[in-house]
Amino acid sequence: LRPPGLWPHLHLTAVGAAVALLALHRYDARLARWRPLRWLGAVGVWSYSLYLIHAPLLSKAQNLAGRWIAPESAGHAAVWLASIALALGGAYLFYRFVEAPLESWRHSGRRPNPA
Repeated sequence: LRPPGLWPHLHLTAVGAAVALLALHRYDARLARWRPLRWLGAVGVWSYSLYLIHAPLLSKAQNLAGRWIAPESAGHAAVWLASIALALGGAYLFYRFVEAPLESWRHSGRRPNPA
């Protein structure tokens, strides 16, 4: 569920972000050293987990919110922000307890014993 009229703005935001990433590409190393942006590097480490987990978490939270809160209300915006926090937290936990241990095992050279 999306507030009415939001979809075109999301597309515009995605295109704007892509253009900004292309324009800033040559400054990647300098931006990575800038302290206020270092948190983005940490998010980048678990971004694949965010990709995997965001849709199930966001869709469930939005579906539940749509049953009790009118999409036009301010409460719906608060639930939307809370669902984004839920997706970020869920992605971090998925990375920490699923993806990172599997990657560690994969790079360890140990292989399961064939039965």
